[in-house]
Parts: sequence; C-alpha cells; structure tokens
Amino acid sequence: MPRMLFISCLILFWAPWASAQLNESDTVQLQLRASLTGMRQAGNVDFFSLSSSLVASTHLGPFAFKSQNSVRYQAFAGNATDNDLDTRNFLYYNCRKTVYPYLYGIASSNFRRQISMRYLFGAGMTAQILQKPEHVVKIGASVCYEQSTFTENSFNFDAYDGNAVVPLGRGTLWLYGTHRWSDQVHFFYEAFGQPAFSDLNNYRIHAQLGLDVKLIQNLSLSASYLWNREQLVVEGIQQDDQILTFGLSYSYRSKR
Repeated sequence: MPRMLFISCLILFWAPWASAQLNESDTVQLQLRASLTGMRQAGNVDFFSLSSSLVASTHLGPFAFKSQNSVRYQAFAGNATDNDLDTRNFLYYNCRKTVYPYLYGIASSNFRRQISMRYLFGAGMTAQILQKPEHVVKIGASVCYEQSTFTENSFNFDAYDGNAVVPLGRGTLWLYGTHRWSDQVHFFYEAFGQPAFSDLNNYRIHAQLGLDVKLIQNLSLSASYLWNREQLVVEGIQQDDQILTFGLSYSYRSKR
C-alpha cells in the first residue's frame, strides 16, 4: 500500500493541468489528464480505497508519445481486495497520417487475478477510418512479446501447470471510436482481442462502452461498461470481470 500511496501522490501533483479525453492524433502540443480519489470508513465497517490516473500525450516533430497510468488499492478490515498498477506507453510516428506505425510497452499487476507482474513489448499499425472534430474511428493490429508472473502455478489449463512465469507471443486486433453530437451527447468505445500465437485457447478480450448525456443545462448523466475476459487464469479464479459505473453531475455558475 505505501507504494500505491506514493505513486498516487505523484499523480496528484499533475492534477491542476488535467484536460479532456486524449487522442494522439490531435494537433495540441501537450495534453494532460489526472485524477485522484479516496475513501476512508471506520467503525462498524473498516474500509479504505484509493485510486488515481494520469494520461499524458505530447508531440515532438513527427513523433508522438502517449502514456496512460493508473493505480488502484482497496482494503476491508486491513485485508487488500485490490492492489493494481497499470502503465501503458506508446510511441507513434506520423500519427496525423491515415496509417501510421507505433511501438509500445506495458506493465501491469492484478491482485484479484493473482498476476504479480505482466510485461508486454510490441509494435503495430493504426489506420484512421474517420478523423473529424466530432467523430473519430480507428482500427489497429500489432504483435508483442508478453511475460506474465503469477503468484500460483496451478491453472485452469493443465498444460501451463508447474510454471508461475508464462512467456509467449500475442497478436492484437483493436477498435476505438469517439463521437460527439453538439454538446449534448458523447459516446465512446474501445475493444480488442489478443490470441496467443502458440495456443489459440490462450486469449483475452477487452470491451468498453461509455456515454455522457447532457440532460438539462447544468445536469449530465454518465455511464460506462467494462468487460474483460482472460482465458488463462489461476485455478479457482473467474475468467470474466465486468464493471458498470454510472452517475449524475451538476454544475452551476452565477453571473454578476
């Protein structure tokens, strides 16, 4: 937990420069978005939660760099239920063209899935199907080397039993889109599939949908649905994770 708290405090330092959702093909030279949230409850229920994120994008000549970072920690009665770190870093070349290449490196951990650390290094291509101020649609494909270190060495597939470290190569097919209709509705989505080259039964799927709707002048509704499927898991761990979040936000400004 001290590691997560330290990283979250670093992200808090960047918070005053936060901005809107980032797109590496934008013409803005530097973009930042940061958040930090926490909750502490004591008494009949002992609960602590801390999460933070930092997304940055910058352009240097024909190159663009984008970094997405997040940490999440939760504990009931001092027992951790989440203790995750995720950092995704991409280097793009000529990303304002219709088709452009990129390199990426990813490091992550997942407490519930008993993944102590996972590394991915790869390269790919992105094609911009639609690139307008209100509408963006992209597709992509990549290949990568992945190494996952689990806390256990017994899996739902017997072929992987006995090895806590699983190295392999993967391919990725990816789709991303964001759409705005005036200032009233914002809809975005992202999905990808990642099969392993050596074992097609070892794949993962990710899908996310999000919607922001302005109900009246100062009141907005937001909702997001996230689904992840990890085909290879430690024995006893479920393959699917789903998260649905929704809420209302209200803002008011008085003119003198």
